[in-house]
Amino acid sequence: MYILTIGETEREIHWMCFDSLEAGRQFLSLLPGYGCELNEESGNIEREWLRPSEFPDYGEIDFRGNKMPVSRFMFQDQEKVEVYFREIPNLSVEKQGLIDGVTSVDAYSIPNEETRDYISTRENTFKVVKSILAERGIETERAFHGSEDGEAILYKRPEETDWHFLGHMDPAFVELGKESEERIREWVEESLL
Repeated sequence: MYILTIGETEREIHWMCFDSLEAGRQFLSLLPGYGCELNEESGNIEREWLRPSEFPDYGEIDFRGNKMPVSRFMFQDQEKVEVYFREIPNLSVEKQGLIDGVTSVDAYSIPNEETRDYISTRENTFKVVKSILAERGIETERAFHGSEDGEAILYKRPEETDWHFLGHMDPAFVELGKESEERIREWVEESLL
């Protein structure tokens, strides 16, 4: 299943779904103001968009016996709106094994096949960093969960009242966790104020 998603400046709208990309693109081709950019080498579509200013005040698109109302008033942005397809797993199909796709881990999309190792490495690296700082009597705290840049580590020395930023627990942090403890110690030293 594929969800046709409209990506505007300040919002994302999951518009409708299709059994295949081909069906979704057949529908898009019926819309006024539809455009796409092809990869010259592969011939695959790289970007797709709609121009809402070319939509009528009200119209109906007939697609396979389904009438879909469309209007320029559906959109906040009027010049060019990105559209894309997001594949969603159909769990009604049995025995698929690990589902293709991505899992949101904090502020980052991680391929499903890498998610377990990513989270394990991230959490273990945090424990190592926390231990390194604890050896020096420095308190740590996790902060900014759910923020645009994701969760981060803050620290505070015993004699201080203010917390300081050490670093985000992002994909670079996970890569750091794959290195030696000595390299993690170097990173901590470089990151301390």
